[in-house]
Amino acid sequence: NEEAATWYARALDLAADAGWDAREKAEALMRRGQCLERAGRRDEARRSFLDAAAETRNTDDGELLAEIAIAATPRYITLDEFLAELAALVDEALAKSGSDPRRRVRLLSAASACHYYDRDRGDEIYAQQALELARHHEDPEVQGSALVQYRRLLTHDPVRAEERLDLSRE
Repeated sequence: NEEAATWYARALDLAADAGWDAREKAEALMRRGQCLERAGRRDEARRSFLDAAAETRNTDDGELLAEIAIAATPRYITLDEFLAELAALVDEALAKSGSDPRRRVRLLSAASACHYYDRDRGDEIYAQQALELARHHEDPEVQGSALVQYRRLLTHDPVRAEERLDLSRE
């Protein structure tokens, strides 16, 4: 992963000479971020993801922005300054993303993770949207992901025992 990140950096240095457009730069930045994250270089990975998102804004490509937001969402959430930037990115991607239900449910899951510790906003709105999405799509991946997300919300709220029971019957 270290070597791949280095090659992506070299390619990005030559991107202008090669005539890359904003989409190609954004994709390379996203892939570099993924390599950096796998190599344990979290701060550099985060910067690469944010740079990829900035480059994508020059394309008006909501689907690519969604891919970047999903890739930037770490396997674990840390309560630091990046969480606010990531939450804003995910919310922006949700607003600009298309109707692909698989991508949308992944974005909703990322948004829920970002806002889980947000006392003012919380993650319930995203879990509710994911549940609605599951009810209207036959895709088992969409349904499973949405139900897991909604279940997580319910299991962390002690006053929602009746809803947990109802969900187990769906």
